[in-house]
Amino acid sequence: MDGPPPPLTPEQLALLPHDDRGPALVASAWTMTVFASTFFALRVWCKVWLGGRGLWWDDWILIASWALLVIDAALATHLVDFYGYGKHSWDFMPPSIDDFFLNTLVRATFTITAIAWTKTAFAVTLLRLTEGWVKQVLWFIVITVNLFLGLSAFLPWIKCTDPVEKSWKVTMTTGGDCWLNYNAIEKISMFSGAWSAAADFALAILPWTLLVGLQMKLQEKIGVGIAMSMGILAGIAAIVKTAKLPLLASGDLYDGVELVIWDMTEIVVCMVAACIPVLRVLVREVRNTTRGRSSSGRATGGYGTARYGLGSQAGTNGPSWMPGWKGSSRNAGTVASVTASRLDNHKHRGGQMTSRSSRDSSGGEGGGAGDDWSEMNIIVSTAPKGESNGHVAALAGPGDIVRIQEVRVESRRESLDSRGL
Repeated sequence: MDGPPPPLTPEQLALLPHDDRGPALVASAWTMTVFASTFFALRVWCKVWLGGRGLWWDDWILIASWALLVIDAALATHLVDFYGYGKHSWDFMPPSIDDFFLNTLVRATFTITAIAWTKTAFAVTLLRLTEGWVKQVLWFIVITVNLFLGLSAFLPWIKCTDPVEKSWKVTMTTGGDCWLNYNAIEKISMFSGAWSAAADFALAILPWTLLVGLQMKLQEKIGVGIAMSMGILAGIAAIVKTAKLPLLASGDLYDGVELVIWDMTEIVVCMVAACIPVLRVLVREVRNTTRGRSSSGRATGGYGTARYGLGSQAGTNGPSWMPGWKGSSRNAGTVASVTASRLDNHKHRGGQMTSRSSRDSSGGEGGGAGDDWSEMNIIVSTAPKGESNGHVAALAGPGDIVRIQEVRVESRRESLDSRGL
């Protein structure tokens, strides 16, 4: 950007558009910032409160990226409110054109740095989970992304020397030696943008190499793989942003607003993509809570002790898994079908009838055992009413349900949790 074009005559100005993209820029910036902040807050909550783990390097890098995103949105707002950014160049009259370009350069530096760090955060997450050649590829991505994007952010500051202020003071027409022109900076920016997009696609593919070797249910493996591949959307945003870089040379500052929106979009999509895999802890918590409530309702017949508690008659109004009834009870993902013939084979000890334990046998690719185990003990009276028989209440008669006790154990197979995600 070499500053606004020369003044136009009133007749020429009357024929030109005079719309303003500034309000749209501010609205977009803060909407995306709030959106990314929501996912980021959920990520921290899932890791610290739900997962019971502390923050690691990838989290701290993402925190720094989030801080830069907030600063980016604030600077974009400042450019619109104070300088009038978003208008066409012929309507643009900032208090100081040099200060405007200085603030624009600061915002661009924060933006590029945030883009690099969000990708770095996700790569660092994968570094903790991978070994061998995959880890080497990840280190290559981390180093090259920060190198190329770092150059793209730093070079505009030093394109001129003697004095260096000439790099952003467009009103300085004499003195100074500019060794890097705008065309060279644009080519460097387009190369770094293309490399950034390629890194997003690579980071979206590499998690699948990790999932192949894990013993997980196929459905969960596919779900986690898709969640960890959301970086593809960041790659698409990077491609669109890079394709719009030539707009900066159009001579109309109005055209650059679209680029500002897209580079913030790339930050937000990268950050959300890095947060989504961690949110599986929240999804699992909600799922287990729902299953627990459903299982509790079925274990007690869904009607409370008034109908299936002390004094209920097995085979008359008892639940589906009592003698004379046939049905199923689901316990934390396990479907245990118990019929009357199975119950007849159970041992009676002082009126206590113990059901057989059940296990979820739907293992992963490795054919491992399931992760849910449950046992239900049903105490049914065998003594005449009024007589005490061991643990059986004296008020219960033959066939009456005295107590239902359920024991449930969860044992997780190897998963991303065991590797620290």
